[in-house]
Amino acid sequence: MKLELIRIEGEAYMTLETIAGCYDFEIAWVTEVYQFGLLGPGLTVGGSVAVPAVLLDRVARIWRWQCREGLAFESIEALLALED
Repeated sequence: MKLELIRIEGEAYMTLETIAGCYDFEIAWVTEVYQFGLLGPGLTVGGSVAVPAVLLDRVARIWRWQCREGLAFESIEALLALED
């Protein structure tokens, strides 16, 4: 998978589709994570939503907490708030 970064005002962004491809996640799941607000505000780029690339590790943690640990998005939101 080719890692496609988008530069916006000097900061690297990735589309939700690229993030899904990096981890071989379903795009529907990544979109749900974004829509719940766990990736913060995104930018629309060429018809796709892009979020800062620094959030890539966060997506992996969210997946682990939800899919392996069985946590709901509300619980994950609380865990992420403790990290911030």
